[in-house]
Amino acid sequence: SGLGYILDDDIIPATTRIAYYNDDVYLAPYYGNVTVLMYNRDIVLQSGYTEAATLPTLEEILQVAKYARKNGKNGFVYRGDTENNIVVDFLPILLSYGGWVVDRNNHPTVDTESFAEALTYYQELISTGTAMSKADLIESIDSGESALAIAWPGWYSPTADSPANYCALTGRVSSNSISFNANVYGIWMLGVSSESSNPEISARLISYLMDKDVQKSTISLGGVPCRYSCLQDAEVLSSYPQYDAVCKALEGGTYRPVMEQWSTFYTVLAPYLKDIIEGKLSMGIGLKQAQRALEDALSVQPGGAGYEPTDVIPF
Repeated sequence: SGLGYILDDDIIPATTRIAYYNDDVYLAPYYGNVTVLMYNRDIVLQSGYTEAATLPTLEEILQVAKYARKNGKNGFVYRGDTENNIVVDFLPILLSYGGWVVDRNNHPTVDTESFAEALTYYQELISTGTAMSKADLIESIDSGESALAIAWPGWYSPTADSPANYCALTGRVSSNSISFNANVYGIWMLGVSSESSNPEISARLISYLMDKDVQKSTISLGGVPCRYSCLQDAEVLSSYPQYDAVCKALEGGTYRPVMEQWSTFYTVLAPYLKDIIEGKLSMGIGLKQAQRALEDALSVQPGGAGYEPTDVIPF
């Protein structure tokens, strides 16, 4: 903002949450990457749910997964190939339960009731399927061998008659639950480095790249703007109907923790999640050990800032 740049009202508000510091603009959300729920259309319909309903709660997602498993297919498949994937695939579930991995001060909040509730549900959900790599996961849902998975829009481009489709997670556990922002962002941000030799020209370039007409022109090349005027444009949706789901996901999304030590965080947490999921550690012991390990790794004093799910509505 010191260079004259502003974020206009056409940009989806939730995507700008980390763009400000003390009311000054530091970043611009350029590419709207965000988690979605990928599903096989036929399995969802055969399980008794209309596709238009797009599985509005975690309870319904679980019912579809159980139906698929009962009928000889995988229910919910997930990525278990890296520490980051193990953690990130779980985050939309955790957010839907009103929990999060850190508090306002980025202190770990793993040993909490909401985390345990979310992981208990997740254990039941993934017991209907198996771990896969990204390529196998996409192929499995597209072929009808699996029903559901957490995915990213860039992985698959649905058409009106494609076997698979995707929708935004509503962040609701049941029909009576609060709806949280539960779709996790992988948004690409633009900014001007403090080392830039031409900051004014850089800011002008960002203004050009963020222009709504310029952004709309990138869609045919795979661009995913964070703008309502692009994602809700009738002409765009006639060719790329999946952008309706992307728009809803971006409206109800949140960034992973903004912290330098994030790679350390998920590397420490993932083995504990895996051991709990596989039954090698009990929920109570596993989460307590994970909490202590994260506090040690991040040099956090135990019992730092307090956390309740109502303290942070992510986000």
